[in-house]
This record gives sequence, C-alpha cells and structure tokens, in this order.
Amino acid sequence: MSNIVINPYVYAACSITYETDFSTNTGWTTSSAALVDIDTAANELQIKENGGTLGQMYYDLGASVSATEWVLKCRIMVNGAANTDEVLFKVEINNTADASSNTLSDALGFYVYTDRNNTWSRIYQTCKDNTTSVRGIDSTPIFYGNISSGTNYYITLTRSSATDYTVEIRTGSHTGVLLATLVQNAIPATLTGLRYLTAQNYLQGVGQTMDVSEVEFYNGCIP
Repeated sequence: MSNIVINPYVYAACSITYETDFSTNTGWTTSSAALVDIDTAANELQIKENGGTLGQMYYDLGASVSATEWVLKCRIMVNGAANTDEVLFKVEINNTADASSNTLSDALGFYVYTDRNNTWSRIYQTCKDNTTSVRGIDSTPIFYGNISSGTNYYITLTRSSATDYTVEIRTGSHTGVLLATLVQNAIPATLTGLRYLTAQNYLQGVGQTMDVSEVEFYNGCIP
C-alpha cells in the first residue's frame, strides 16, 4: 500500500483521506535523514535520538483539514533507554511545514516524554495556539504510565468540534485495552488552518528512538 490521497472534501462515507504503510517516502520531506526518516523496508517512520539537534519530517495533506471533525490514528513504539537528558518525540497536525519547537505555530497532536533516568515515560496531549494559548507538556490530564520499550501503543487523535480534542492511548490495537483518554474541551475555536502531518524529535536527550506506523487520517468525519 502506498500513500493515498482522496479528495478531502468528500466526507459522506467517512473515507480515509490519507493512509500509508511507509513502504514509500513519497510526499514526505525531512530536515535530516539522520534524525527523522522513513525506513521503507521496515514500513515505519523513525524518529531517532538527536543529541541536541532538532530533526523533523512533514507531509502536506494538500489543504487545510476540517476545523470541527477529523481523526488521526497511528501506532508507535519507543525503543531503547534515555541516557542523556530527557527525550521527547512529537506527532502533530500543524499549520506550518516548519513545526520546530521554537516556531510559533498552531498544532494538535501528542508528545512522548521520557526522563533521563528512565524512571518514568509519559504521553502528553498537544494543543497549541500561537495567538491565545499554549498547552503542551504541562497540560492535564496526562498519561503517567511508564511507556515500555519495545511495546506497541495505538494512538487516536480526535477533533470532534471547534473546541473539543481527545487523545486515546491503547495497547493491542485501536480497539484494545484503553490506557488513558486525554480530553481538552476548551481549545481555541480559532485553531484552524492545520494541513501538515509532522513528526519531530526535541533538542535534547539520546538513547531512545520512536517508530511511527499504520497512519490513517479521516478528514471531516469521525469513523
């Protein structure tokens, strides 16, 4: 299966607008293949340890996504153990191709964050509006459970209205055991114009990588 793009304005059947198994990197742009890249043989997008250098990758969905209804699903796996500073990975729907941590931008997504001693790993909800509010790693509620290295986690991001956004974390499958539901029902209704699917590491930490696979995006509907 290769990258598939379906008319984003046809929503009636709640079709997948975009999906990929990463058997090709067509349409994806990386700032550094040494830091964020697609492994076509492994069928995954790999966010690699950075040692203080930011790396990011993006896919242009071709048009701004719905301001009220969309769903992004993916599978993630964290590998290794942090051995220098905290390690953080991000997956977002952003309003700019330059989704770097020091860029003011609007975004909805999630972070995976591990401390340098590997005593905890957490998944945070990302809700970022560059004009009115910033909610990121200090947001509540968050999933405090330890993210086990080598374990698949299934993430579902849902924007269900102009102001409601939810992150679900499961094991086994997207219908498997629910670990946490992160709810934000006060996102700014002006958080619009999102069109870039982005993956990124942060400016610190080494010892871990994160693989992203089985990406599905539904625009204008909730399956």
